[in-house]
Amino acid sequence: MVFKDGQEVRLLSRDDRRLGRYFPELVSVLQAALVDRFVADGEIVVVMGTGLGFDELLQRIHPAESRVRKLAAEWPATLVLFDALARDDGISGPCRSPSGGPSSCGSCGTPARTFGWGPSATSVPGRSSR
Repeated sequence: MVFKDGQEVRLLSRDDRRLGRYFPELVSVLQAALVDRFVADGEIVVVMGTGLGFDELLQRIHPAESRVRKLAAEWPATLVLFDALARDDGISGPCRSPSGGPSSCGSCGTPARTFGWGPSATSVPGRSSR
């Protein structure tokens, strides 16, 4: 889950464990998002070549801050959003149409074909591509 209120960003696991300290690159990207307040559901992934690195993702949960920074640089995470649960203007909903095709994501107004938020993502919702 992602909770954003201005510059405050909380990333929580399914069991309410705070994950922001392990994924500082995601917190930075979310702080820069144009939408000031929202709640969204999604999944943190590490993209490795043409697949996802589950072992690399698990290694990112480490108590040492120096190791967290090192692994964030080596294996940057991406946040894939599934549902926009709440937003200031009341818009919410799934990040895909009922048919499973691309549609507007309630939290960011970006088509669902956008892979996600993070340094390794192809685009960042709420920002224009450079």
